[in-house]
Amino acid sequence: MAEKNLLEAFLKAEELEIQGKEFYLDASEKAHIPSVKDLFKQLAEAEEFHRIKIREIYQTFQAKKNIPAYVTKISQKQISPVFDPKEIEKVASVVTDLAALEEALRLEEKSIQYYQSLSDKSKDLKVKRFLLALIQEEWGHYLSIFDTMEFLRDPSSWYTFKEHWGLEGV
Repeated sequence: MAEKNLLEAFLKAEELEIQGKEFYLDASEKAHIPSVKDLFKQLAEAEEFHRIKIREIYQTFQAKKNIPAYVTKISQKQISPVFDPKEIEKVASVVTDLAALEEALRLEEKSIQYYQSLSDKSKDLKVKRFLLALIQEEWGHYLSIFDTMEFLRDPSSWYTFKEHWGLEGV
């Protein structure tokens, strides 16, 4: 991938992260369930962190410097929503939360696809590694969102699956 194209691609990637952060902050304000609010806040923080890292890589390339190290992980924090059993009572009124989560899934898919296409085109192994690390982070977000949707749609089954409830010794 030519340097000019790569710089433009990083600017677009930064814009994706900004849009994601704005969406998550807005969704956090509108969410009804506390754990969904918290998830959206954590996702907004993660998107801002990604934006900063993308900007650093962009500036490195713009200054025609080498990327200093291989990137294997972008952030140290894993996003795992924690659901309070008391929240189950509120699940019946979460149509808007579910709609926001479905849109969040689409945003994460869009980011994953974009970063994958950049990675496929990149000749620089360090850039490729950075993009693959971003993809891994976005997949983590995707799975956290998906997990939250499963909880909201069927809390009983979610707890059964997560807590591994079942009949043992039968």
